[in-house]
Amino acid sequence: IIYTGYRDTLTVGGSSPMFTDIQSAVDALVSTGVCGPTFVKIRPGVYSEQVLIRAIPGSSTTNMVTFISSTNDSSDVTINFSANISNNYTVRFNNASNIVFKHITIEAVNTTYANAVSIIGSAVNLSFSNCHFIGISSSSSSSNYYTLYRNISASNDVTQQIHFNQCRI
Repeated sequence: IIYTGYRDTLTVGGSSPMFTDIQSAVDALVSTGVCGPTFVKIRPGVYSEQVLIRAIPGSSTTNMVTFISSTNDSSDVTINFSANISNNYTVRFNNASNIVFKHITIEAVNTTYANAVSIIGSAVNLSFSNCHFIGISSSSSSSNYYTLYRNISASNDVTQQIHFNQCRI
């Protein structure tokens, strides 16, 4: 049998990883696709990077892509970034579907542009379980400060089945 895509487990960080950073793992998934349920196990550490997740070929309700702390403890894996006016996010889902985040902390560290999670385009079947989202405290109603931000910019953008389970904001 020849498979054309990832399946099973990919590793990020730590000793002898498949990928040294999260975005490299995401880029590989987007370019190669998946052909079965795929787990991206992220080893303990602070990953100071901006992560952009686009549609992953082959992902579906049965071929989910799961990003998970290898220790199942959200305090062990933190993704943080100091965003700017043109890219206000730490993790962005752009027309991405069938993705799970488990036991991960996502933090916005800029005091002016502070979207920890941004969802643009269509988003179907996104799940966050036991995650910790950290933004900044502000009395402003500006969307620049939203810890979780959903932007619907086209009339055909679809939002379905976005779940938050046991998360902290």
